[in-house]
Amino acid sequence: RLPCALRCDSAAGPRHHTAHKRGWTLAERIVYYPNFDDSDDWRLESTTDLTVSMTSRLPIQLAYQLRFRNQPIGLREDTDTSTKVSLVLNL
Repeated sequence: RLPCALRCDSAAGPRHHTAHKRGWTLAERIVYYPNFDDSDDWRLESTTDLTVSMTSRLPIQLAYQLRFRNQPIGLREDTDTSTKVSLVLNL
């Protein structure tokens, strides 16, 4: 990661939540990483989380992350994605 990242509203980055009365939450986080030495070399990271409460103590979480680098290093792709499914135990 670059030493400096621009975040709009907190150290963890901006989060936009949508909660539903039936027990699900949708959250989005977008972070822009500038390069102050080369303004054409910047990065962007977006994470979207969907959390669904199966019970009061056991939600399941599905996360999708997209990472983009404007100037990739070597022959690497400029976009990387990952998907994660988690069971969370609330004590």
